[in-house]
Amino acid sequence: MKRQIIYVIASVALLLSLWEVFTAASEILHINLYIPRASSMFYELLQLIRGDTPIGANSYFHILQSLRRTTAGALIGSAVGFVVGILMGLRERAEDFFESWNWVFATIPAVMWAYILILVMGASEYTAIAVLAAITYPQMAFKISRGIKAVRNDLVEMGKAFNAKLFLMLSEVYIPQILPHVFSGFRYSLALGIKIIAIAELVGLSNGIGFMMHYWWSQRNFAPLLAWGSILVFLGLFFEFVVFRTLEKRMFKWTH
Repeated sequence: MKRQIIYVIASVALLLSLWEVFTAASEILHINLYIPRASSMFYELLQLIRGDTPIGANSYFHILQSLRRTTAGALIGSAVGFVVGILMGLRERAEDFFESWNWVFATIPAVMWAYILILVMGASEYTAIAVLAAITYPQMAFKISRGIKAVRNDLVEMGKAFNAKLFLMLSEVYIPQILPHVFSGFRYSLALGIKIIAIAELVGLSNGIGFMMHYWWSQRNFAPLLAWGSILVFLGLFFEFVVFRTLEKRMFKWTH
């Protein structure tokens, strides 16, 4: 584990060093680049850590707003996907009905979802959450459907032999065995939400990481824009390596 951390730090340091050398050389050679120096981006990142921002109470206010929308969208999309996935896994007719819709939802780009939902719902807080929910829903539905189909057939047949009701089969047979799929689905949904929250927050909102990135883009100031973008990267890494991997080790010890 320690060796892995050292390799990660070394690779990031190498990338930043090459970035700094490349941009410094372009300035010396009078080559006009819009890419700021790595040191400039790092300075802006330190300003964000201090809480400095030209709009809003502080930078943490914008980060928390984005986290709230991402979590809400991922939870709603995952909940709908969970129900639809169970129906698809248990009933062939439900699978025939929902599968094509799931693929439609999965293939529509985030930007198009933003425009569609603005037309339907108007530009609001709920629109950004709905964009995230629409994009994360099919991923959970597919995972749960596959998980249901992978449930041990001998347990299913035993339940049928004892005339077990559907609710009992779900609570005692299906759901306990698909928990890893549920965990994996929500893990992926939240990671996907973090990636696209910047797009979802372009729909007429006045706060959030995506809003601040758009603000600095309009100012043609790219160092703070990249600093805000790096916040999304850090959030994704935090949830993956700190939250989800810790939960995975504690919840699924029996799988190892």
